[in-house]
Amino acid sequence: MGKRIPKSKKQKKLKFVDPCYSGPPLPVRGKKQKQWNEPPTEADQQGGGRHMAEFMEAKNNCKRKRKKKKKVIKDDYIIVKNEIVDQMEDRGEKKTKRVPARMIQRPHESEEQFLRRIQNMANVAMAEARVEEKYNVELVNVDKEGQATYKPSENVLEPQVERKTEKRKKQKEKMQEKKRLKVDDKEFDLRKEKIKFGEVANAPPSLKAKPRKAPELNKAGSRKLALHSLLPSAAPQDKQVAPLSKKLKTLPPEKRKAMENERLRAIQLYRSLKEKKIS
Repeated sequence: MGKRIPKSKKQKKLKFVDPCYSGPPLPVRGKKQKQWNEPPTEADQQGGGRHMAEFMEAKNNCKRKRKKKKKVIKDDYIIVKNEIVDQMEDRGEKKTKRVPARMIQRPHESEEQFLRRIQNMANVAMAEARVEEKYNVELVNVDKEGQATYKPSENVLEPQVERKTEKRKKQKEKMQEKKRLKVDDKEFDLRKEKIKFGEVANAPPSLKAKPRKAPELNKAGSRKLALHSLLPSAAPQDKQVAPLSKKLKTLPPEKRKAMENERLRAIQLYRSLKEKKIS
């Protein structure tokens, strides 16, 4: 580290001086000067910024008075009539439940809500009709929780329905009797084979005994062709004939001619045999 260079006493730092500054402003006569840090005069007073005051003033100026819509009382409500219910009432028959003969749209109900209400009532009536038909009862009342009060219906079952019910009862009784009289088959019980120590099974056992009533099948190659009956029977020769190892074109012409004649004769015999079968 070198030595510190001392400051020169000749060079002094000059301060900035505003030539237009002439000190603090003088108080105006007859007007109290506003002090920004003064406490509020009222306890609930809460001052705001200038921008906020301008914003609130613009908001109040832009407010529009909304016109209240007058409620129009609707006179042309939808009316739905049930012709089937009207006919039943005229005849004095049993009335349908939950489906009145005439349904009118409510004052504050839209068309969609009205149609949905009709659909729900129709679904409930159809469900009740299915239950009554199935169990042969008459529903009196159904709570919101789904608990129903009913009484036996006065309608007599048709003969076909009675037959079906009797048939089902008989089938159930037969099934119960079969279950009671069913004997446990021990044939399919789990069986364990006891194997002695040291025994080894290299392969499964081979069945040599012929099963009863089994058809007699000829072994492969044992049958003779029908063509053999037409050919002349040759006496068995003890001499072993060596197989031909030469090609036909390399054989002598005499031997080749004899083989060709034999081939043509066999073809002719086969054709004649086939014609006999067809005829």
